Amino acid sequence: MRKSSILNLSVAILLAHVIVFPAVLLAGPGTESGFHDELYTEAKELIDRGDTTRLIELISENQHSIYRLALELVESGIEEELIGELQLGRQQVELSLRLAKMYSKVFDDERLQNLCQKYSRWSAKKKANKLKADSLVAQAVNLYWKSEYEDALSTCWKALGIHTELGDRKGMAADLGLAGLVHTYLGQYRSALEHLRRALNLDRGIGYLSGEGNDLNNIAIIYMWTGDYGQALATLERFLEITQATGEKANEATALGNFGVIYQYIGQYHRALDYYSQAVEIQRTLGLKRQEAINFSNIGIVHFHNLAQYSDAIEFLSQALATFDGLGDKSSAGKALLDIGSAYAKSGKHEKGLQYIKRALSIFRDIGNRYYEASALLWAGWTRKCLGDLDSALTSFWAAFRIGLELDSPEIIWQAQQDIGDTYERQGHLEKALRSYADAVETLEGLRIEIGVEELKASFISNKIELYESVIRLLYELHQKQPYKGYDALGFSYSERCRSRSFLDHLVESAWNAAQENETDLMTQEKELIKKISALHFRLLHRGKEKTERENIKGELQKAESLLQSIRLKRGIRPTLINLTSPRPLTLEEIQQNITDEGDLILEYFLGENRIYLWAISKSDIRFYQLDDANEIMNAILFYQSFMDDTSKMIPLIKMGFHLYQRLLARAISESKVSGDLIVIPDGKLFYLPFEALVTKSPGQLEKNLEIPYLIQSHNITYAPSASVLVHLMKRTQQTVETASLDLLAFGDPMSKGEFALSTGREPSRTDSVRAIEVGPTTYPYQFPRLNFAQWEVDRIGRLFKNSRRRLFLREDAREDVLKASDTISYKIIHFAAHGVLNEMIPSGSGILLSFDDDPAEDGFLSLREIADLYLNTDLVVLSACETGLGQYVRGEGILGLSRTFMYAGAPSVVVSLWKVNDQSTAELMERFCRRLVSGEKKNQALRLAKLDMMASTDPELHHPFHWAPFVLIGESKSPIQIEGPSPFTPQVILLILGITVVSSLFAGTAIRQHRSPKP
Repeated sequence: MRKSSILNLSVAILLAHVIVFPAVLLAGPGTESGFHDELYTEAKELIDRGDTTRLIELISENQHSIYRLALELVESGIEEELIGELQLGRQQVELSLRLAKMYSKVFDDERLQNLCQKYSRWSAKKKANKLKADSLVAQAVNLYWKSEYEDALSTCWKALGIHTELGDRKGMAADLGLAGLVHTYLGQYRSALEHLRRALNLDRGIGYLSGEGNDLNNIAIIYMWTGDYGQALATLERFLEITQATGEKANEATALGNFGVIYQYIGQYHRALDYYSQAVEIQRTLGLKRQEAINFSNIGIVHFHNLAQYSDAIEFLSQALATFDGLGDKSSAGKALLDIGSAYAKSGKHEKGLQYIKRALSIFRDIGNRYYEASALLWAGWTRKCLGDLDSALTSFWAAFRIGLELDSPEIIWQAQQDIGDTYERQGHLEKALRSYADAVETLEGLRIEIGVEELKASFISNKIELYESVIRLLYELHQKQPYKGYDALGFSYSERCRSRSFLDHLVESAWNAAQENETDLMTQEKELIKKISALHFRLLHRGKEKTERENIKGELQKAESLLQSIRLKRGIRPTLINLTSPRPLTLEEIQQNITDEGDLILEYFLGENRIYLWAISKSDIRFYQLDDANEIMNAILFYQSFMDDTSKMIPLIKMGFHLYQRLLARAISESKVSGDLIVIPDGKLFYLPFEALVTKSPGQLEKNLEIPYLIQSHNITYAPSASVLVHLMKRTQQTVETASLDLLAFGDPMSKGEFALSTGREPSRTDSVRAIEVGPTTYPYQFPRLNFAQWEVDRIGRLFKNSRRRLFLREDAREDVLKASDTISYKIIHFAAHGVLNEMIPSGSGILLSFDDDPAEDGFLSLREIADLYLNTDLVVLSACETGLGQYVRGEGILGLSRTFMYAGAPSVVVSLWKVNDQSTAELMERFCRRLVSGEKKNQALRLAKLDMMASTDPELHHPFHWAPFVLIGESKSPIQIEGPSPFTPQVILLILGITVVSSLFAGTAIRQHRSPKP
C-alpha cells in the first residue's frame, strides 16, 4: 500500500472517530452500528498497547467502510463549526487526539499535524466552554431557588447557547428543563410544556434516565396546576419508576411528595399524609432541609384545610417557614406565610390571618409567581368577606379570576367563581350569584372529567360539595320568591350533577369494557393484582395474629394498591375512554318519562351543612322542600337505630319512627297524594335508614289499636344512588330479560377456615346475629361462626325453581373458583347466603367469604374488586348476609360497597342488609321473598309482601322490624323476573296423589257396597 493511501486512510479513520462514529452511534442502532463499535474498541486497545503496525493493518482491512463514512468529509476539509456541532464523550475526544498524534508521528504528514493542532485547540476551547456552561446552569438553579425567575431564565438561555454550540445534548436538556420549570412558576404553562417536552426528547435520545425523570416530574406539576390530575398521576408514576430504577432516593422523595399534593387536591387526605411522611423520612435521612421543609408545609396544609387541626397546622408551617427564610427561598417562604395566614383565618382569627396573607401576596407579586398570587388573592378575599368588607373581597376575587384565565388554571377559576357568587349572594344580587355559581360548577366538572379512575373521581367531588349546596340553597330561596320559574327543577338537576357521578361514569365504562373482545396487557396485569390484593386481605383475616405479621401484610397491601392504581391510571387516561365515561345526568323531564308511573313518587334528598333539601317528583309534578335542623334529624336516626336491635324497646322505637316520618316525608307524601311506589334517593345517614319501618301514625293514635302502621304497609319502597343511575339500571334490565336463560345460581353456608359452631348445648335463637364480620384494627385473626340456617335457606329457595334451571352450591362446594367458572351471564338471580366482610377503613377489603380450600388459585375471599370483574347479566343479586348495604360513605357519591360493586358488574337490582341480621329470620324472609318472585310479583312488591308475611306470622317475635326491615332493594324494581317454576308433579306429590286416590277408592267402594246390599 502506498504511503499516500495510508495517509489518506489515517485521516479518514481520524475523521471517522471524531465526526462520523459519534454521529452514527448517537443516531441509534443501524446496519453498521455494530461494526463501528467493534472497530472503535479494537482501535482503542491497539493505541493503549502502542501497536502502531496492527493499527495500520486494521485501517487497511476496513478501508472501504471507513471511506464510505468519511471520504466526503476528507475531500471537503474539516470545519471547526462542523466538529463543534457534535456531542463527543470525553473518552472519544481523548482517543481521537491520541490517534491524531500517533498518525502525525508515524507518517510525518503536514496535513495531519495541522489537523492535530487544530483539533487540540478546539478540544481545549470545548472544555473551557463546557465549564462555563455548567457554571451558568448552577447559577440559574440558585436564582430559581431564590425566586428570581427572570434572571434565572436569562442565565438558562446563555447556558443553552454554549451547550448548543458544543453539541452537548445532555446540557441542552438540563437548560431547557430548568427554563420549563421557571416558566411554570411564572404561570406560562404553554411555554413551560414546550421547553420540557424538548428536554424530555433530548434526554430520551441519549438514554439519560435521570434527566428524563426530572422532565416528567416538572411536566406532572403543570398537569396538576392545570387540573389534569389523571395525567399528572400517570406522569408521576413513570417518574417514580425511573427513580427506583436509578436508585436516586432524593428524586424518589420528590415524586412521593408530589403524589401527596395531587391526592390532597383530589380529596384523599390520609393518602396524601402517607406520601408526605414517606418523602420526609427519605429527605431527613439525606439531609435535604429545603425539600423536607416543603413537605412539612404540605402536611400543615392538610391539617388545617381538611382536618381542621389549626394549631397543629400552624406548628408544622412555622417550622417550614424558618427553614425557607434561612435558605433565602422566597417562593416557599411566601407559600408558608399564605398557609399560616389561612390557618389563622379559618380558626376565626381573621385580622391576624390577613396580615400573613398580605405578606405572602407581596412576595408573590415581587417574584412574579402568578399562580400563588391568585391563591393569595382568593384567601385575602375570603378573609375580608368574613370581616364584612364585601366590596374589597369582591375586588380580590375578580383579580384572582383574571389571573386564573391568564394562566388557564381551572382550579383557580372555579374557586374564584364560587367566591364571587357567594359575595353577590351576601350583597343580595341573587341572579348574579346564580350565574357565578353555575359557571363554577361548569369549570369544576371539566376538571372531574380529566380524572380517569373511579375512586379518584369520587373523592374529588366529596370535598367540593359546598359549591353544589350553595347553588341549591340559592335556588330554594329564589323558588320561594318565584315558585313558577323552574328553580325547583333546576335545583334537582344540580343535585343529580353532584350525586353518584363517578358511579354513573363507571356503569358506562363497564358496558364499554364488556363490549371489548380483546383483553389488553394492562387488563391482564390488573386482574392479577386484584387477585393478589384479595389474597392479602384473606391472609390478614386468617393469619393476622402477630402484630409483625399484620404490619408486613399491610405493607404488601400498600405496595400492591399503589401498583394497581398506576395500572388503572394508564388505562383511564385513554381519550376514547374519557369521552365514553362522562355521561350527563338526566333532566327532570327525562327522569319523569323513564321512572315514574302514575301514583309513584321519587324522594330525592340532599344533605347540606345544617339543612336537608328534598324533591318530591311524581309523573307530572315536582315539589321542593327545605328541612331545617339537619343535625337533629341525623341524631334521631342514630337513636332510632339504637332501639332497633333491642326488641324490648318498642315504645321508643315507635315514637322515633313516627318523628322521623314527620320530619322526612309526611308533608311530601300528603301534598303529592302518592298512591303507588316510593323511590328513595338518600344522602348522608339516610343511607342507613329503612324507610319501610317508619311509623305513619303518632303513638297517641296507636293506644286503641295494637297494630303498628309501618310505611311498608302502604307502599312498595326502593332505593337508588341517583335518579340518573336508576334509569341506566332500568335499561340494563331490558337487555337482561332478552339474554339470561337460567334462573338461579346460589351459594350457601360456605366452609370457612376457622369456622366454629355458634353455641353448644342449645339451638340458635333469633337474637343471635351471626352473618357479619366487621374488620377493625385490633381483633386478629377473625373467627367465622357456622351459618346454621344458610344451608336450609338455599335448599328451600332451590325447591322453588326447576331442577334444570338452577345450580346450588353448599358447604365445601360453595367456592370462589366455582363462581368464577360459572356462566354468570346466563342466570337471572344470583343468591349468596354467606358471611359478609365489612371493612370501612379499606373498602377493597370488603367482600363475601366463600369456602376455603387448599387451591392456591383462589383463596375463598370474594373481594369488591373481584366482584367488579365478574361479568353478570342478572335481574337480581341477593346478598343474604349482614350489613351488605353498608360501606365507606363518600359525600356526593354515597356508599362505596357491595351493592354498588355488583351493579357495576352487571346487576340492575341488589337486595342488601343495613345491620347485623339474624341467621334464622333471614332464612325465613328470603324463602318468602323468592316464593313471591317465582309467583310473578315485581321485585319491590315481592320483598314488601315477604315482609308483610313476616309481620303476620304466628310467631310474634318476627313482627319486630329488626327481623324484616334490614333488607332493602336497591336499583331497578318494577319488572317481574320471568321464572319457570318446578313441575307440581314431583315424585312426592305423585305418591301423595296416588295414596289419596287409593284411599278414596276404598271409601267409595265401601259406600257402594253398603248402598247396594240388602237390608237384613
